[in-house]
Amino acid sequence: MRSWLVSLPAEEAAKVLDERELNSLEFGARERVTDTHLEQIRDLPTQLPILFANAARRAREAGFDVWNCISLTHTRWHHSYPGQTHATTATEAR
Repeated sequence: MRSWLVSLPAEEAAKVLDERELNSLEFGARERVTDTHLEQIRDLPTQLPILFANAARRAREAGFDVWNCISLTHTRWHHSYPGQTHATTATEAR
């Protein structure tokens, strides 16, 4: 079935697949943050802060200047998207 779908022109595939199925055909099946019926997605708001805090701790222990990395990321983001603002900056978070 997949080989048949892949061989179809995009217009034909769009006639038999919905938007998500088309995306999965092109990029591979993925979980999305909107898949809140899945436990691992539903738990993200409570799990991500812990995961990021642990990653930051490990980075510090490995010798990375975590705040400098955040500041550089903020600077790169700001220059990539002029006129856009963040809720907080690295300096405010410090």
